[in-house]
Amino acid sequence: MPDHLTIRADGDAEIGVGHLVRCYALAQAWKRRGGRVTLVTKRFPDRLPEWDGQERIELGNVVAEADLGTTLAAGDGWVVVDGYHFDKTYLCAIHAAGRPLLVIDDTIRLDYYPVTALLNPSPGFSKADFVCPPNAATLLGPNYAMLRGEVLQARTPQENPSEQTRILVTMGGSDPRCLTRIVLEGILLLDPQEFKTQVILGPSNPSHREISSLAEGRDDIEILLSPADFPHLASRADIAITAAGSTCWELAYLGTPSLTVTAADNQRPIASAVDRAGAGESLGDGSLLAPRELSDRVVRLAANPDRLARMGSAGQRLVDGSGAERVVSRLQEHPS
Repeated sequence: MPDHLTIRADGDAEIGVGHLVRCYALAQAWKRRGGRVTLVTKRFPDRLPEWDGQERIELGNVVAEADLGTTLAAGDGWVVVDGYHFDKTYLCAIHAAGRPLLVIDDTIRLDYYPVTALLNPSPGFSKADFVCPPNAATLLGPNYAMLRGEVLQARTPQENPSEQTRILVTMGGSDPRCLTRIVLEGILLLDPQEFKTQVILGPSNPSHREISSLAEGRDDIEILLSPADFPHLASRADIAITAAGSTCWELAYLGTPSLTVTAADNQRPIASAVDRAGAGESLGDGSLLAPRELSDRVVRLAANPDRLARMGSAGQRLVDGSGAERVVSRLQEHPS
């Protein structure tokens, strides 16, 4: 029987919700093995249906010592920490308390990781890149990309092509750099007879009214606020335009070709990996993207169905959907 898993993660308009979403995927996999999960969080968005009904402790405005104490008291097994604001001092305190600790990261953020296990799904890293205790497990690369059950269930055979190319736009759960607006300006240049676009706004995106006003009067553009059926929408899209975060792994698994834009430095390895694998094309820094450049890239890609098919197949080779189960197996096997 798995131990009681404690997850310490946050999400809001500033830091996004990707940490919470991938931790939810881990929680699902842990509970499928019969374990118990408690989320400890200090910053939680108003709308994140994945965690509805799950065991959760909301810290409120507490000092670091109370944060640490609550996290350690929440369970008796592994502690999972996911977030760039958790520093080495915080992690060392958990490790010193004798609890097995899994840290999830996307870059080489610390000069030393005081962990029992380190998970980094971004490609291109090796164990030698990280300084950890000698017996620490390193879970590296897209084989450990953790996908929600809702995504795993959404993969279906590609439908017959429709008369219009179906575009999906998603810039993550919060989009603090307002990249959705930049992308939408390019979408507005597309022929509405040839393209149908769904624009997804995440649960912490503050620009719903502004984005909706830009698309006013365009029947070919639909604005959706945190839709519960996002995995299904993503699986039906012919092309996704996405921030190069963990959503890229979901799209790859679903076989949906992507045009990626980077919203932060830690997204560059993901954008490069998706490009190298042939599952997508990188558009570079989203804030520097010109609307006409975007619309031209979409038109060229849509005109090449063979390339779209190859990109979809390449994505499914890159991400097989078993990442969360692999993580749980490694945690249960590791001497803690």
